[in-house]
Order: sequence, then C-alpha cells, then structure tokens
Amino acid sequence: MTAWDKAIAQVRLRLAGFLILRNTLAGVTVWLFLWGTAILVLRVAFQTSPLLLLWGLAALPLLIGGAVIWGLRRLPDRAGVAAFLDSRSGCGGLLLAGEERPLGTWEQRLPEPAPVQIRWRGARSCAAFTAGVVFVLFGLLLPDRLTAAPPRALEIGKETERLAALVDLLKKEGVLEKERADALEQRLDQLAKDAKGADPVKSLEALDHVQDLVTKAAQEAAEAALGKTEKLAKAEALAEGLKHAGKDLAAKVKSEAMAELAELVKKAAAETGLLDKHLDGKTLEAAKKGKLSSADLKKLADALKGSKKDLADLMEKLKDARLIDPELLKKCECAGKCDGKGLGELLKKLGDKMAVSDLVKECTGEKAGKGGVTEGPGAAEITWGERSSEEGVKFKEETLPPGALADLKKSMVIGLSPGDPKKDKGGTSKSGALVGSTPGGGSASTPVILPRHRGAVERFFARPPQK
Repeated sequence: MTAWDKAIAQVRLRLAGFLILRNTLAGVTVWLFLWGTAILVLRVAFQTSPLLLLWGLAALPLLIGGAVIWGLRRLPDRAGVAAFLDSRSGCGGLLLAGEERPLGTWEQRLPEPAPVQIRWRGARSCAAFTAGVVFVLFGLLLPDRLTAAPPRALEIGKETERLAALVDLLKKEGVLEKERADALEQRLDQLAKDAKGADPVKSLEALDHVQDLVTKAAQEAAEAALGKTEKLAKAEALAEGLKHAGKDLAAKVKSEAMAELAELVKKAAAETGLLDKHLDGKTLEAAKKGKLSSADLKKLADALKGSKKDLADLMEKLKDARLIDPELLKKCECAGKCDGKGLGELLKKLGDKMAVSDLVKECTGEKAGKGGVTEGPGAAEITWGERSSEEGVKFKEETLPPGALADLKKSMVIGLSPGDPKKDKGGTSKSGALVGSTPGGGSASTPVILPRHRGAVERFFARPPQK
C-alpha cells in the first residue's frame, strides 16, 4: 500500500468518525429532551418511580446504531477523497488519474501527501447535549414531594355548614357550653380546609363524630326539658288549684298546699333556671317561702306557663333541626298536664283525707307511672274491676263435637303386613302428635295422599309373599 493509499484511507476513516459522532450527538440530544419531558409528565401525573423511568437508556444503542448507518451512507467515496487530496497536495490531477489508470513511472513524480485536519465547530451541539443530560438528571433526581400533584379537596362544605349551624343553634339555646361549641366550630373549619379527596374516610369519620356529639347533646337536652316541663306543670297545676279553691279551702289544707307549692317552686327554679325570666324576684321569694296572695298565685301560674312555653320552643327548634324525634315533642306537650280547676275541687273535697302531693300526682297522672323499669315512681296502685257475685254462677254445658266422619270415609287401605310388629323400648314422647286433630271421640289426623304419591306409598308398604 502506497503512502497515498494510506492517506486516502486515513482521511475517510476520520471523516466517518466525525460523521458518526455528529449524528450520534444530534440524535441523543433530541432523545434526551424527549425523555426528560416524559419523565416529568409521568412523575407528576402518575407518580411513577424514577427507577422505572430508566428505560430511556435502552434507546441509546438504537440511536448509536442509526447514527453509524447514517454516517457511513454520507461518507464520500474513495474517488471523492482522492480528488480532494489531489487539489490539496498540488498533484495537478495526477493522483485522480491514478485512480482510473496505473501511473507507472509517473507515480514517482507524485509529491508527498499534504496533512489534512478536520475541524468541527460543535460548541452548540455539545452545549445542547449537556443541557439534555442535565434535564434528564433533573427529572430523575427531583424529590417526590415536589412532583406530587396537589391533593384534591373533598367537597364537604355543605355538610360542615349544616353542622356549624346546628352547633350555633345549640350554643344560642344554652344546650352546649360556649367553650365546647367554639371548639366544635373550629374543628369544622379545620375539616373544611384539610379535607382531601385522596383520603375521605378520615374526614367523613370526623364529621360523623361531630354529628353524634350534636345529636347526643340535643337528645340529653330534650330529655332534661321533658323532666323540667313535668316539674313546672306540677307547680302550675297546684298554683292554679289554689287560685281556684280560694277562700273555700281549709286552712290546714291551704298551709300544706302552700308548703308543697314552695317545694315545687324551689325545685323548678333550681333545675330550670327559667322562673327569673318571667317572675319578679319579690314574688319568687314569696313563692319559695309559701306566702302567696291570690294575685301572686296568678303571677306564679303565668310565669310557670311562660317557662313551659320556653321549653316547648326549644323542643320545637330541636325538632325542626331534626335532632330529636317528633314523638318526644308530643310527650313534652302532654307532660304533667292537669286541670287546675279540677285540682282545686280535689283539694276542697279530699284535701283533709289525702296528702296534697298525692292529689297533685293523681291530677298529673304521675302515680300511674310511665312504663319501663327506670321511669316513673312505681307507686301505681292495683286497680280492680267490679267483683262478680257467686250467686247464680254455674258452668255452661257444651257438647263436644263428634269425630270427623267425613275424613274417615275418605281414608283408604294402603296395605296389610302379615309380619309381627317390632317390639322395642319406647322413645321419649314428642309434642305435636295431635296437632290439627278435632276434639271429640274417634278424631284423628289423617293426611291426604295425592294420586301421584299413592304408587310410591303402596310400594313402600308392599311385603313379599311368605314361602
């Protein structure tokens, strides 16, 4: 191989390396930006692990192979390189002619090959490649907390507003203490802000907990209002009774009734806290001491009635908010209801024979109890009907009906067995053997055998003939 052959091969090899490097760098740079974009999209949208995204490295061999094929296809042939070197070295076309025909002695007149340098201005390409590498590494090494999409808020605004309105209602009505109600309202506000659609169970359980607290508080308030209404109704009934009885009431009975009324007023004032709103302090003190005039009795009755109305209004609001059963409101309306005028008549007639407290219980129906083992005083007396006379009382004679002859006529013989019955010990008796039988002589339970079952029954009772 001559020096010119080596020079031509060397130039072609350097050109091939340059073309392959340039094409590889261009292709990999484009792929790096596409891969980096895919990494960011997958990590943000689908929370894909960075290790799974390293599949992009598998494309590098394909890119390099494509760059090699493309570079070799763009490589100039030997004649083209020889023409370049002929011009570069000043051979005057002799080198190019030698590619077509042997030069013979003219080959010795060829000059030495001029050195050839290939310069590539690839600063932009290298910068773009470096930027692509940095972009991919940025997508792979980005912390998960930065790629996680913001959690979608759980739509519980209407539910929290509804519960907040209930809490506000109970706070205004004094059912919930202000501190506890404020804490529940803050809890609801925090739930509305922190509720996440990705984890709705925790938020919904917290809402259910608040709902249970509100409902329980309303139920307890309703039951307490029912008891307060009964006490107010008893005091109101006694005050009305004393007012209607007036001067016709015996002094001893009146004194006892006043003492009972004072005791009832003290309990009602201490437990309900509503009498101060409807009754002036002077009349309230007189009621507690049992020293009331006719006018004071009227004031006290009106005050007790107003207190009952306040409790009824509270129960109505709780019912409208669907926190209590409407049946509980009806019980509150009927609790301790008594006719004051009728109680006054009872005081005049039976005041010297029965205790005033018992008369009040008789009027309000408390003595009969309310049902249940924990409700009512349990002082209900046994009531009897009219006692029957033993004279002229005798048993009524009845003839028992005869056996069902019609069923016996419909019965039919299925089969006869010549064998002796088996003798064994009897088992335990069981109930229900005579269920459906008619009372009377000879009655028995005879089941009806349908025609389609008769063949099976006959075959069951059939016996082989004796030999």
